[in-house]
Amino acid sequence: MKVATGTYTGNGVDDRNISGVGFQPDLIIVKRQGSGASAAVFRHTSHTGDDTSSLAGNANVANMIQAIQADGFQVGTGDAVNENLIVYNWMAFQADGNTDIAVGTYTGNGVDDRSITGVGFQPDFVLVKNAGAVVAVFRHKDLTGDTNLHIGGTASAADLIQAFETDGFQVGTDTKVNANTIVYYWIAMRARTLVFQQGTYTGNGVDDRSITGVGFQPEIVWVKNDTNAATIELVAVTNNTTVGDSHILAGAADIINAIQALQSDGFQVGTASQVNTNTDTYRWMAWNKTADQTTTSTSTSTSTSTSTSTSTSTSSSTSTTTSTSTSTTSTSTSTSTSTSSSTSTSTSTTSTSTSTTSTSSSTTTSTSSSTSTTTTFPYPIKVQRAGIPINMGIRVDEAIYLPY
Repeated sequence: MKVATGTYTGNGVDDRNISGVGFQPDLIIVKRQGSGASAAVFRHTSHTGDDTSSLAGNANVANMIQAIQADGFQVGTGDAVNENLIVYNWMAFQADGNTDIAVGTYTGNGVDDRSITGVGFQPDFVLVKNAGAVVAVFRHKDLTGDTNLHIGGTASAADLIQAFETDGFQVGTDTKVNANTIVYYWIAMRARTLVFQQGTYTGNGVDDRSITGVGFQPEIVWVKNDTNAATIELVAVTNNTTVGDSHILAGAADIINAIQALQSDGFQVGTASQVNTNTDTYRWMAWNKTADQTTTSTSTSTSTSTSTSTSTSTSSSTSTTTSTSTSTTSTSTSTSTSTSSSTSTSTSTTSTSTSTTSTSSSTTTSTSSSTSTTTTFPYPIKVQRAGIPINMGIRVDEAIYLPY
C-alpha cells in the first residue's frame, strides 16, 4: 500500500480540493486538530454520492469528504473537515497491487458466523463501521477468541468481527457489524515489512518510554488500551500532528502526554492512560510512508585467458567455463587456455561487473586440436593481389608472396 499524511487549514469554502497527496487514494481519513471536539471521518472508494462515515458513533453524513480525486480529495463545509482557520490532519492510503489493503461494503443480514469475502487476501486488521449512529469496531492481529475493540471508549466485546479468513473475515450478529438491511463499510489490511505492522505492549507508567520493534519509523501510529477499553478511546498521531499532541479519533479534543514522538524504530509514549498505565495491555498499529522494501544485489565476474603459438605446430585448446550466481550475489569465473610450443604469449586481464541475476549454475568444457603448416618469411615481404601491393611480415592467405 501507499501511505501519505498531510495537513491543511480550513477556509469554509464548499467543494474545496485538497491536493498534493501524490496518488489517488482508496481511503481518506480526516481529523480536526486542536481543542475542537470533532470525530475523525473517512471515505473510501465504496462510498457513493456525497457520503462520509464517522469513526465515532455518528451516522453517515454529507458535506464532509465529498469525493476522492486523482491527487487528493474534495471537502465540503462541515466542521469536521473545513471550518475556517481550523487545522486538519489527513491520512491517505492506496492499494498499489501488493495485496495489503482493501476496502468495501456489504449489507447486513443478521445471520451469525457470516463470511465477508472478496478482500483478496487474509487480513490481520479489519475495521467495520455501521452507516448508522454506531461507533466503529476493529479486530487486531493479537486479539484472541471472539474479541473486538472499539475506536471509542467502549468495552471489548464479542459477536463482532469474529475471525480473519482466507479471503476476508467473519462477522457475528451484533448490530455494529451485521444488523439486517444495514449498510457497512469495511477496511482490511495485511502486515507487510516496512509498510504496516501491529503489536502489543504492557504499560509501566514511565514517562518518555520508547516502544520499539516496529521495524521502521512510522508515519502514523494508533494505540488502544485493551485493559480499560470501556472508558479509554483510541489515540493516534501522524507525522503532521502538532508535536506533543495526540488525536482522539472518536471525537474528543487532542490530548498531551500520550504518543509523544515518532522514532526510528517505533514511537515514544508518556504516562497518559491512553498509552501507558502500569500493567495495562495496549494494542498498536503503525504505518510507514515507504511503500515497498528496497533490495540490493552484487555480482562479480573474473576472466583469465592465456595463449601461445608457433609457426609450424600442433595446437590444442581447452576451455573451461564455470559460472555460479544467486539472486543476491553471483560470481562467475571463466578461464581459457590454448597451448602449442609457442614463441609469443599474451595474457588478458580481469574484469569485474555488477548485475542482478537469477540462480543458475553451468559448467562447459571443450577440447579441440588441429595441425597446420604456416610459411614465415625472415624479412618483410611485398604481397600483391589484384594489382595492389601490400607490405607485411606475416602469413597471408590467397596471395602471391614476392621477396624484395
